Amino acid sequence: MNDSDGSTLAGSEKEAYVTGMFNRIARPYDRLNRLISLGRDVDWRRLSLDWAGLRADEAVVDLGCGTGDFFLEIRRRVGPGGRVIGIDVAENMLSVAREKAARDDGGAPADLRLGSAEATGLPDGCADLVTMGWVLRNVGDRSATYREILRILKPGGRYLSIDMSRPGFAPARWASSAYLALAMPVMIRLAGGDREAYRYLDQSTRRFPDRRALEIEWREAGFATVASRSFMMGTIGAVLGVKP
Repeated sequence: MNDSDGSTLAGSEKEAYVTGMFNRIARPYDRLNRLISLGRDVDWRRLSLDWAGLRADEAVVDLGCGTGDFFLEIRRRVGPGGRVIGIDVAENMLSVAREKAARDDGGAPADLRLGSAEATGLPDGCADLVTMGWVLRNVGDRSATYREILRILKPGGRYLSIDMSRPGFAPARWASSAYLALAMPVMIRLAGGDREAYRYLDQSTRRFPDRRALEIEWREAGFATVASRSFMMGTIGAVLGVKP
């Protein structure tokens, strides 16, 4: 198998690969994301924020905020009395997010920063909720990311991640693999997308723990009351943990 897609990299090498990839695909990213998710990614974010119990006036950190879809939804929900900070490694993704934030009538200020999930530079205990939308699979060091999230969360604060997953039901798992490996490249090619980036999506999804395995990983990292739920026949997993 050709591993040039970057899915086997770790640490700073993976961060550099992911940064370059997302800087390259920043402009078509939203359009292709809607295509790949069949337009359902917006609903998955909203339902997951409901599940996480996001409230007005809370302080939220959106790690890997990308082009700002999760960030803007959170910003509207916390309102002018809340605060949301978006952090991403790719400057071109942040540029798109800033443009969208300028057009959006959300209440909280648009605080978008260049930075890493493993080292945010934020003060201890500053967040009620930390979110990651299709990001955890891309970090160079998940253990370091968990330590950083626990550091910036307040006691009792929540951590929500949405990402790719693998269905437990065998026919759904086969269908998901076929979609990633066969149907999706055709769709990307027809839409003029970056085939290398979406080859990485396929391979990184195959190597990423499913939501049940992530529950165990999060508990071992120090999170309490960890739970998960799935969307789209188990191909998308949302995991929620609490800082003790």
